[in-house]
Amino acid sequence: MTTGQDAKTPTTNKLRNKASNERGYPTGMTEMDRSDFTRESVAALLEQGLTKAEIGRLFGVSRQAVLHKSPARYIRPTYAVEATYPWRVETRFQSAPPYARTRGHAKVMAHGWKSLSAVQKSRLESWYTFLKNLNVVVEYDPEQPPLKGIASTGGWRYVPRTKADGELIIRINEHTLLTDGALRSWVFPRDSR
Repeated sequence: MTTGQDAKTPTTNKLRNKASNERGYPTGMTEMDRSDFTRESVAALLEQGLTKAEIGRLFGVSRQAVLHKSPARYIRPTYAVEATYPWRVETRFQSAPPYARTRGHAKVMAHGWKSLSAVQKSRLESWYTFLKNLNVVVEYDPEQPPLKGIASTGGWRYVPRTKADGELIIRINEHTLLTDGALRSWVFPRDSR
């Protein structure tokens, strides 16, 4: 008998296989062919209640790969920010203002201005003005010593914009971890002042 849910997701029956938990797959599931790893199949499996990690195991891909194919309603705001954040910032550098501004920027690019409080919005708008007026970009480098007025923790600095920076508001260096798709998030938002 087909349930209403099965009728809505034609790939559901194809995605259900006999149990094989010895490799850590969810009950009733075995490894899937990667050619079936589509936005539609991920959505169908999420609708069934599988986690992104379980879906990743089914297709032999990372949870992050599943995240990229997940419908927006299944992506927590923090995941969307993490997916585009360009650095793995050490805890000791996370109290610096450039960290807060870059996280705020990632939030705006992922979820719009409504995702920020009035104070966060004001600080981010001021930061954009600072970057534009001084024609600088932000750079993260864990070897960067503390800079008074910028980052008393070190790790951050502002550097003059170069042609290589293009429209980016960040400096790409050996500490930057970005996919081409995520790179598009690191420009001024269209509606920034």
